[in-house]
Parts: sequence; structure tokens; C-alpha cells
Amino acid sequence: MDSIHFGTDGWRAIIGQDFNYRSAARVADAVARVFREDNPCVELDEADGSGNMIDSASLTFAKKPNTVLIGYDTRKDAGRYAALVATIIASYGFDVQVSRTYCPTPALCWSVSVNPAAVGGLMLTSSHNPAEYLGIKVRMIDGGAAPSEFTDRIETALHDELPQTISAAVDAFDNAINGTGDRPADTSAFTFNFHYADLMSPYLDTLLSAVDSELIARAGLRVVVDPLFGAGRRYLLQVLTHLGVEVEEIHATEDPTFDGLHPEPIPPWIDGGVVKVKELGYDACFITDGDADRVAAIDDQGNFVSPQRILTLLIA
Repeated sequence: MDSIHFGTDGWRAIIGQDFNYRSAARVADAVARVFREDNPCVELDEADGSGNMIDSASLTFAKKPNTVLIGYDTRKDAGRYAALVATIIASYGFDVQVSRTYCPTPALCWSVSVNPAAVGGLMLTSSHNPAEYLGIKVRMIDGGAAPSEFTDRIETALHDELPQTISAAVDAFDNAINGTGDRPADTSAFTFNFHYADLMSPYLDTLLSAVDSELIARAGLRVVVDPLFGAGRRYLLQVLTHLGVEVEEIHATEDPTFDGLHPEPIPPWIDGGVVKVKELGYDACFITDGDADRVAAIDDQGNFVSPQRILTLLIA
């Protein structure tokens, strides 16, 4: 069986090698069982008691948090793996909601934190790793990363055998899509045991409500946005344009290979932004990583501002 170990922020591996439907299914099954141990709001029929592949007719739901939210980035088959994972988790009686479109990790975290019914979430991403990688991040009830104590329990809960729902999960994988703004995922072509939900609109509305839009509009800013083909694609452009900023977006086409770029906002992967800022004479460039939970910048002279320095400036 594939070796699975959680690092500082999840588990990740090369797609088609150690990251495949078997390993993703085993992780989903283990996460579901740990979530269920901590949230025993479903009473199983006494004749079963296994906690796996329970017919919904034998479940009694109490009025407690019972929702798991799932997001995914722009990597190859990320949205399809999200459907596979969702199918397995839903078999434990959870109300599972999957993002209709690819989304940044912060959007998933925020969605979990503001949903009183949520017990946690999962993000299908490999963050700043090259395009051939995919992984799973686990988020707790507050939207924060799972502590090592929790991921240790997930590793302990891993079974060598595949969950009984694997056939249904693979069917979901085969019929799902990577949802985009132009083509959001839905249930029109296949009956899933989970729901698709719009996680992005409420998140973007909240972001816009948190800033002084008039002040930003008066500044007359012109910026380049470089999502490095990742989950920040289109969204940062949308927010800044709404705020009256003139925006040029690069590396924003639908390309699961990332055109050979590593989606990490550090040199040399920021070079395209440096070139574009100087070419256009714009004020700055903002670069996000693969799941858009980090941002770096380039000033009008082409100087690099690291994600760590940006955080310091925001706190100051």
C-alpha cells in the first residue's frame, strides 16, 4: 500500500504515483472516522455499528455540527479527487459540501470558520509544490490547520484495505469536473451523495467589505497580478478591478501543467511579474502561490517583497 505521512500542513505526493484514488480514498476514510469520533452526532443502527457504508435509512441525525466543506485548487484532476474524497466522507453520515469552483485555501478556511454546522474541512492542493503534485490539507472547526495530534490520529486510523464505498467514489471521480468560473461543477450529469456549494461569492464579498474601496479607487493604482496558474487565478483580478484598480493578469490560463512554473512566489518564479511591471510601468505586481494562501509583491522598480515581509507590513 502507498505510504502516507502528514507533514507540517497536510499530505502531498505525485499524481498518478503515490497520490492516486487508492491513497486519496484511504486518507478520506481515516479523516472521516476521526471527525466522527470527535463529533458523534450520528447514531448507527445496532445491526451494523461498523461506521462504514451505512445506508442512510439506518442513520438518525442529531442537531449538532455535521458538515464537512471541501475545496480544491487548479491542479490536474483536483476537482475530481475532491468528489472522490467527498463521496467517502459523506458515507459516514456527514453533510458534505464541495466548492463549485476551484478556490484558494483561505476561502475554504473562512467558509469553515463562519459555518456553525461545520466540523472541519479538506483542501485538495499541494500548495507551492510543482504541478505534478497534489495533496490534502485538513482544516479544523475554526478554519485553522490540523495540529500534529490530530494528523497523528489520522495516520493511526489509516486502513490498508480500501473503504467499502470505493466503487461509488471512483464513479464520482469519473463523473466530476474541475469547476471553474466559466464552468462550475454541478449535479446535472450525475447523482452524487454530496452537494456543490458556492464558497467563493460570500468570501469575496467579505473581503471587499473589509477595505476602504473609495480610498483605493482614488489612488489610481495600476498593478500586475500573477497567480502562477494557481487558485488565485481570476479572483484577485476580480477583487482589485472591483476596487477601481487597473489590472493586468499573467499566467492565468487554465493549464494544469503550470507551463513548467513552480507556483511559489519567490525567485526565479516571479521573473515574469518583474518583466511585466517594468514593461508596463505599473505600480506593483502581486504574486500568489498554488493555493493562494501566500502573496508576494514586486514594487515599481522591480524589487521583490517576500510574503514574510508583507505580513510584517500588514501587522505594523
